[in-house]
Amino acid sequence: MSRFKKFIWGLMGLLLIVLAGIQLVLMYNFGSLTTSLQVLMDNEISYYILTGLLVLVFLVGFIMLISAIVVPSWGRLLWLQQDKGRLKISKTAVISLVQQSLAQHFNLTEVVVSPKLIDRQKQIELKVQAVTFNTSNLSEQGNQIRTQIVNDIENYLGVPVKRVNLQLKQAAKGQKVPVI
Repeated sequence: MSRFKKFIWGLMGLLLIVLAGIQLVLMYNFGSLTTSLQVLMDNEISYYILTGLLVLVFLVGFIMLISAIVVPSWGRLLWLQQDKGRLKISKTAVISLVQQSLAQHFNLTEVVVSPKLIDRQKQIELKVQAVTFNTSNLSEQGNQIRTQIVNDIENYLGVPVKRVNLQLKQAAKGQKVPVI
């Protein structure tokens, strides 16, 4: 979740908590509400329904606030503190590193890399889609590709890889290969 989205979720959650809390305090401590709600409060069932709705709004606000605090934020840049200063790693650097590594070590085409740079934990999540011409063992090749990606990113960038989601497809017979 981006930082701005986390901020909005937290603000909306806090607003819902405050509004529901004020309504509940007014309803139970003073026994009076605004005039538009007094019409609804004539019978006992509507009183309990309104209380249930306010508690539900309070819980939704609480969940929004907690998720804004706990969910890791991701962005386009990852800043790492080094001995000589700060190091900035961008998504395009990760994409080009993974594509060059796969082109050098494996016979793959149509490689699409989608990285997520997680700020708080200083980690990278990758989603890689590729087409292979290997017909023997896709699971073994998939494991080799994963370990190669993890090793290259950790060695060259110094950032741990949280997860590599690899979607490897086998090329159809007679498929034309785009030449780069």
